[in-house]
Amino acid sequence: MKELSLLMFFIALLFGMSVLIRSLIPGKNPDGSAFYIPSRGMFNIIWGSIFYIGYGILIYPDVQIAFILGIADGLLIFYALFLMQIKKFLLNPQKKGSAILRRYLEKQLDRCQKNDSGNKAYSFRKCMKILGLAPYTQPDSEQIAQRLQKLEELLQSGKLSHPYLPELLQKLNQTLSH
Repeated sequence: MKELSLLMFFIALLFGMSVLIRSLIPGKNPDGSAFYIPSRGMFNIIWGSIFYIGYGILIYPDVQIAFILGIADGLLIFYALFLMQIKKFLLNPQKKGSAILRRYLEKQLDRCQKNDSGNKAYSFRKCMKILGLAPYTQPDSEQIAQRLQKLEELLQSGKLSHPYLPELLQKLNQTLSH
């Protein structure tokens, strides 16, 4: 049982850090997007990683390793809380967001616009990533319509006034209407 726990710890450490690193370093995945609503699956991976890294802190007797793991766990906790604030901001048009949050999202929209300049249409998978839904979500799902409505409300509320947001919504609607 101890070996399985250790294996889960290493897997959690690998996945947790890879999620954090992938979010910081832009990739060339055609289905990836810099601007997206954080998904439940991403939160599950992050919280699971936080739990198992915490377990690693408890089982390692070496103080330096426990300290390094504590820093990694702290970064993941901060990242999870930051993603929760982004999700609240994007899905609740009445909620005010901090200036830091808006600037971050505007930079993500800038990156998204730059990455999409050569790509006219979105794939269904990319649309689901932007909407924060699982890629296996049914095309006629009510969740898709709700998330599109929330982004439309975000645009109309003026909370996030970026010139690329209307085009992003148009691309999402165009892909999802087919």
